[in-house]
Amino acid sequence: MSLKRSLPLTNAAVIAIAFLMYALLVSPEPVMKLARSASALVYRLPDDGRVSLVCLIEWDSGAVGEIISAADASGTRLTFAMTGEWAVRNAEIVRRMTERGHGLALLIEENEADADDIRGRAEAVRSVSGVAPPIAVCTAKNAERLKKSCAEAGLTPFVMTATLGADPEGGEAIDSLLAFLHTGGWTLGFLPTGDSVKILPELIEKIKNMGYGIVPAHKMLYNYSDKL
Repeated sequence: MSLKRSLPLTNAAVIAIAFLMYALLVSPEPVMKLARSASALVYRLPDDGRVSLVCLIEWDSGAVGEIISAADASGTRLTFAMTGEWAVRNAEIVRRMTERGHGLALLIEENEADADDIRGRAEAVRSVSGVAPPIAVCTAKNAERLKKSCAEAGLTPFVMTATLGADPEGGEAIDSLLAFLHTGGWTLGFLPTGDSVKILPELIEKIKNMGYGIVPAHKMLYNYSDKL
């Protein structure tokens, strides 16, 4: 093959490599990981037109009821991630979540938790709600350590694609966040604070205006059950 004939191929290869580098640079962090197995730590799923909003019920849970009401008012189904202990102490509000069609998840905040421990916590949530949480939202710094334990306990381990701060702002702050995420398949965590209650209607409206459906996080996984 002559040098003249090989040049177009070389140029095409350079263009392809440049495009790939650009795609990697503009992709949100952490890098996308697909849920191809039960033990895969999920940061983000393929863009199929759906996203998920996850309320992380940690130390401050005073506004959980208002979060449910705000979501219900817009016809939106959230995911509520909680510890087994919190579920038992707040049985009535947990049942309200399931009655409204919201998803439940187990919240794991520490780096070390074995399968039996995780299974026991999930059972505590199930005993209150009647629904076994299909996913475990891991907020620990080293969530990778929890993959095997979660899988052995029968839960898919999730890490949020992004998380709002304790005092989130609306307006341009939401616009910037959505521009950063810029494609579907993501999960956005937020705390049940008064500020979250204020911005939630605006956040939901802007996500829907982008053409995305908001679903409970487990429904973004492969082979999910509509019964969950």
